[in-house]
Amino acid sequence: MEKQGIYAYAVVGDRQIKMDDIFLVHYRDLTLVGKTIDVSYFQKELQEALKNPKTMEAVLTEHQGVLDRLMRETAIVPFQFGTILKDKEGAVDHLTSSYATYKELLKKFKDREEWGVRVFADVKKFKSSLSQVHPGTPEKVGSGTAYLLKKKQEEEAEKTMNEELALLSGEILNSLKELAFEYKVTKSTQRFSEAGELLISVFALLLPTSKVRKFNQKLTFLQKKYQERGLRLISSGPWSAYNFIS
Repeated sequence: MEKQGIYAYAVVGDRQIKMDDIFLVHYRDLTLVGKTIDVSYFQKELQEALKNPKTMEAVLTEHQGVLDRLMRETAIVPFQFGTILKDKEGAVDHLTSSYATYKELLKKFKDREEWGVRVFADVKKFKSSLSQVHPGTPEKVGSGTAYLLKKKQEEEAEKTMNEELALLSGEILNSLKELAFEYKVTKSTQRFSEAGELLISVFALLLPTSKVRKFNQKLTFLQKKYQERGLRLISSGPWSAYNFIS
């Protein structure tokens, strides 16, 4: 016997939402947007997708595509990918117990969207620019002492580089957060870009839609300002506001 469930995409405050192939559950002035699924089949398909990066990317793209379509119509509170509710009654229970939370989040997300910024560093180029600011002081010493001195200098150079990167990262965030309603410093499993640059910072900003243009202009300015130091800023968005739910 098939076990039916509801795959949940988001909660919206619009009862008139119209989209193909979706299942709506209403409670007062909230609407849960989802789709009915065969739970066992979905879990099997998901396990297969996890083994194939391209298939998994397609599955995630489908999920994000629904959220993007919803965002074009109204404010949303997104569910994490793979959220399954037992049935319609379970969905109503969820909306009932979380009603106040959803109302507050929908108010916060109205006319706002999440944007991400990643700051990468070309380490070789950055160290070169750093050496001009903090030049070393070579000394003529014996080979054994020279080795120890070199190790110490390398450790100090690494420490100085990390401190300087943290300082510049803070400068970038301070400049961007002026436009944000809310911001967060987040983490990523990524360590390097495809070009081999070191990922030094990841920011999430909840921006009023009216300030997105200024945000992109400021990002371009900062990119030009820091590129000679070997830094590169990459933005992405708009996203549904996952980072600002809690």
